Amino acid sequence: MKNPLVIVNILICFFVFISCKKDNTGSTTADKDYIVFGHFYGFCHGEQCIEIFKISAGKLYEDILDHYPGTENPYDGSYVLLTDEKYQLVKDMVNNIPNTLYQVNNHVIGTPDAGDWGGLYLEVTVNGQRRFWLFDKMKQNLPEDLRPLADEIERCISLVQ
Repeated sequence: MKNPLVIVNILICFFVFISCKKDNTGSTTADKDYIVFGHFYGFCHGEQCIEIFKISAGKLYEDILDHYPGTENPYDGSYVLLTDEKYQLVKDMVNNIPNTLYQVNNHVIGTPDAGDWGGLYLEVTVNGQRRFWLFDKMKQNLPEDLRPLADEIERCISLVQ
């Protein structure tokens, strides 16, 4: 009599297992839509030289790797969760990204950190499509329509540092 129960339990487990839809992308919904922003300085010492943050799924994270961003690929960080209070300070940043930015195909805008004045990093990922830009911190080297965005990135960094 135990054999039929064992077989039924095995069949139930099997059907539950095969009926689950798997996400083969290796990411979660929270990873698919997010913003990464920060600043970087090449000739600098200390933790404050590279500050990278991520807004995702209603939360704010800080990168703990502090690697200098490259110009060829988006930044790959390792993030730790910050407080909700800090998230509340920067949550509206996405609303300050001008549509004109999405027409900029070059990843580098101006000459970020060329004269040891630092650079800004911004990455926007929507539906798994990652787009990133490195901005010059010298505003006169930026197109006029992107200068308010540079100010907003700097403002958000100062609020959560």
